[in-house]
Amino acid sequence: VIAPEMEFYLVDNKLQANGHPQTPLIPGSHRRYQDVQLLNLSEMDDFEGFFTLVEKSAHSLGIPAETAIKECAPGQFEINLLHHDDALLMADQTFLLKRLIKNCARQFNMNASFMAKPFSDEAGNGMHVHLSVVDKDGKNLFTMDKNKQPLRAPPKWRKISNLCVSALSILSTMAIMSTTRPKMEENKQPLRCLIYTSDAADER
Repeated sequence: VIAPEMEFYLVDNKLQANGHPQTPLIPGSHRRYQDVQLLNLSEMDDFEGFFTLVEKSAHSLGIPAETAIKECAPGQFEINLLHHDDALLMADQTFLLKRLIKNCARQFNMNASFMAKPFSDEAGNGMHVHLSVVDKDGKNLFTMDKNKQPLRAPPKWRKISNLCVSALSILSTMAIMSTTRPKMEENKQPLRCLIYTSDAADER
């Protein structure tokens, strides 16, 4: 069962003099957002026309876009897709939604940027994928008991541990954009992954 979350910036269709993007004008004004709060409903209301068009367009194409929220930075938002068990179909719907969002933004004289780091001093964009693995009866294989130990995870789930351990070595191919690497070098935080095995839950 899979469900992605897509983060993006709405940006002005005109670049700054230095060629960098800028946040869009607040609809009905000549001002731009400077400071915003996470989950700020006022900014959602300001772009109501855009989100209404995204919702109607997604539903007309059968894309299960479920929720839109305000993210951490000026002009940054997130749209979530409703989970279902067809991973290949979800991949198609996710990238179709990305094109849809960009096209809807153009209808309001804006662009939508899914770049990892369009603004160096603001929060970055991500596409989080929530994944659940169920057995033939539809029961979650990661269900834990009262001692927070997995009830159903067989020894083969140790392979997930190997993926997490090797993830750092392949980041150079996963994060190839110039806007991504400086942020990684700046944070210098170790990769954290909650790993479930047949014996214990271990954070690495």
